[in-house]
Amino acid sequence: MKKQIIVWLLAGAASQFHALSQPYFVPNATPVSQSVFGPTDPGKQQCNFFVWLPQKNRIWLDLFRLSHLDKIPDLDSLIEETSELLKPYFDSFSADGYTRRIEMDATRKPVLFRIITHDKQPRAFTKEDDEMVIVKIDQDTIRIKFWGDDGYYGSYINLLLNNVSDLASFEPKTGSKSLNVVKKGVQENYRIDARFDQRFNFYATFNLETGKLVSPSNYHAIRTGKQYIRLGIEPSVAYARGQGLVGLSMGAAYTYGVSRGPGGSQLSFGIYWEPQFSYKANTDGKIQGYRNDFISLRFREIKNAAPYKFMLTNTMSIGYLLRNRGNVFESNTFKLGFPGLQNGYLHIEPELYFNDFFKNISPGLRMSLQLF
Repeated sequence: MKKQIIVWLLAGAASQFHALSQPYFVPNATPVSQSVFGPTDPGKQQCNFFVWLPQKNRIWLDLFRLSHLDKIPDLDSLIEETSELLKPYFDSFSADGYTRRIEMDATRKPVLFRIITHDKQPRAFTKEDDEMVIVKIDQDTIRIKFWGDDGYYGSYINLLLNNVSDLASFEPKTGSKSLNVVKKGVQENYRIDARFDQRFNFYATFNLETGKLVSPSNYHAIRTGKQYIRLGIEPSVAYARGQGLVGLSMGAAYTYGVSRGPGGSQLSFGIYWEPQFSYKANTDGKIQGYRNDFISLRFREIKNAAPYKFMLTNTMSIGYLLRNRGNVFESNTFKLGFPGLQNGYLHIEPELYFNDFFKNISPGLRMSLQLF
């Protein structure tokens, strides 16, 4: 009799649940629920954009591709619908103090979601008015999958909240304003080539109240693997063969983004025309100018964020004198440039001048200002 009651209870309870249709797949150790809600772990996508909201809440756009910025649904409606869906849980979630991640699949109608409660994590406490109270340190996460590609990849909207109930206090148009800030920041700060959209990583943090890019700062963010032709103009002063020279370097370089972020860099390989001007008094006592033209090949590592203190910079160059006027240089003069110092866009590089096969070797020094 007891077994029969249990069977009937199970049969009755089953009517309260809906079975999710299972696709055909090769059996593996990954639960189907993980494939539905989170095939990709947070932060593992190519594009991660954070928008800080009031009260330290955040909207995190975790996108598989940069082009998915244009596929994001109406964020305001999505936030409002999510708030209504989770409203019955607000009071209980706030009372127990546990940190939670709520994963939602907005590609399904009706929306499918699951709640993961981190009730096994250590809890923090403090004392107020002679009573022990729970202190919630970590934020709750609402992770919404809004776009998928054959079930293997997806793009997500993450809401990082002090409490899930904070959804109810969002200002009107918070979602659309946040998305506009990100799109504007991407347009202004990233060099975008749609052909290579799938190959590179993007990251940025914005402040909704100021509408400004917070991180990365003070440089144009260059994506990992970004390839482009960089035009360069650098006025310079130099000391060579015992004389002071004023010059200009103009040219183009193939540039490759090695790593992103303020500590990242790019490698540049270029060819430059470098006219150098010298001045001296002639026999009549008048100042006469002479122009000597070098053609140079230069390798340089360019920091994404120019360091505003003197630091060693990786650069090497070799130049050949094409046009010789005056008596500063001999025919068939070469010059070699070596690693030097950089402060912001100011470069100081030691040089070595010689003619023919290392004849008349003499040291030099070049100081240039990188305008482009």
